[in-house]
Amino acid sequence: MRNLKSNKKNDVYSFFNDFFSDNVFGNFNNNLMRVDIRELLKEYVIEAEVPGVKKDNISINIENDVLTINVKKNDDQVEESDSYIRRERRFGSMSRSFTIPDVVQDGIKAKFDHGVLTLRLPKATSEEGPKKNIEIE
Repeated sequence: MRNLKSNKKNDVYSFFNDFFSDNVFGNFNNNLMRVDIRELLKEYVIEAEVPGVKKDNISINIENDVLTINVKKNDDQVEESDSYIRRERRFGSMSRSFTIPDVVQDGIKAKFDHGVLTLRLPKATSEEGPKKNIEIE
């Protein structure tokens, strides 16, 4: 699970995790949903790649300030007579979770278009209460 905002220490670890992930040490991360996270002035935007998945096979939920995206990609039926030379497409379930403590949960919007799930998470504003003068005794 990751925070939406990163810090410098985690960036170093992320660099090495990304550098040593996919092709160097095998296919360990192939079932990981790839995401881009942007911070804009009034919102965060999460774009997740979910190619070949139907909208009905995606679920998004929030519990205890953790947003989780769950995806299920069904396997095509394989006949015994099918003789694959190579089979690289992945099927099954995958999920990603993000800690989202500073967003307006009721304002989150999701859109799915051409294999990309886009989530817009409005930032919570710290509304100041009415100004109060304090008398000095």
